[in-house]
Amino acid sequence: MGEVDAFDVSVEFFADDTRIATIVIPEIGSVGQIIVNASWGDLPEGWHRAKFVIDGNNTIQESDETNNIATRWLYVSPIAGSDIYLLEEDIVFSNTNPFPGEEVTIYATVHNAGEATAEGATVWFYVDTNGSWLQLGSPVLISSIPAGDSAIVSATWVASGAGSHIIKIVVDAPNETNKNNNVATRAIIVAKHDVAAVALVAGKSIISQGFCANLTVTVENKGDISEVFTVVVYVNAQPIGLEVITLQSKERADICFTWNTSDYEKGNYTISAYAEPVLGETETTDNTYNDGNVTIAMIGDINGDGKVDEKDVYAVARSYGTLIAGPNPEGRIYYPERDINDDGKIDEKDYFIVCKHYGETDP
Repeated sequence: MGEVDAFDVSVEFFADDTRIATIVIPEIGSVGQIIVNASWGDLPEGWHRAKFVIDGNNTIQESDETNNIATRWLYVSPIAGSDIYLLEEDIVFSNTNPFPGEEVTIYATVHNAGEATAEGATVWFYVDTNGSWLQLGSPVLISSIPAGDSAIVSATWVASGAGSHIIKIVVDAPNETNKNNNVATRAIIVAKHDVAAVALVAGKSIISQGFCANLTVTVENKGDISEVFTVVVYVNAQPIGLEVITLQSKERADICFTWNTSDYEKGNYTISAYAEPVLGETETTDNTYNDGNVTIAMIGDINGDGKVDEKDVYAVARSYGTLIAGPNPEGRIYYPERDINDDGKIDEKDYFIVCKHYGETDP
């Protein structure tokens, strides 16, 4: 701007008060101008100040020294990057209640909420095992996910260990700007199959030969899903009846079987119930229930002492008029052994039977 030429003019460039370059201009003609530049390296996101100083050492005699410094502010915007993420609902199982040993396909939908394409994204699949994370297979690579788009990847897992498990999925991409949403988990329940015979009650401990007795079995579905299974009742390991039953998870039911003793000799018998194992069941120790001994005695031998005498007649007389379901006469109690014909009541029919065989003894 002066009226004479300027020689060896130094120009200093500062970035946030750090000098980054000094350029010397050999000559600037009077009332002339020259454009010079310097490179500024990578800067973090945010505001920065650029400062320019001419003839900082005052080697040039000037008429005005007040206009040798200039500054300018500039804002560095964040670099456009990807932002891949997934949520719990982005994890889907081919079977939400698999059996132990069954293969499950795990699907994961990975989204890109960033402004740039996610290049070379990696997805890891894990399952919790005994308090630690077990990686499922090799990491899955996704070549690219455009901004605002998504991709579906999958892995397989052979379900093991009945009960609840956590599936964890981790995603990552090299050019990602936000890594706070790269992990998602979802629970899956490996179904437990476990049916059991939990009780067996004989209607009477002593049965008159040729008559019937009721055997009531209580079964339970201890597993996690509905089951259809077969229940069998045995006398001395010989099946006397079976029934197919459907039970919901944690449901119990009583099943009544009738044992006709017509083809059985007098003596002691062991009764038991068996809930046949269902597919996938591993705990079978509770599938069998043993109730103990039941005696088949001669007809009318109420107390099982090998003879029909006044004790038996008196016993039936003491319970005469009682019903298995009640109400019963005051002071009288229904005892199933005294209900000889097992019709739910102790009446003249039972009294007639015991009287008819009075005096007989077991040979």
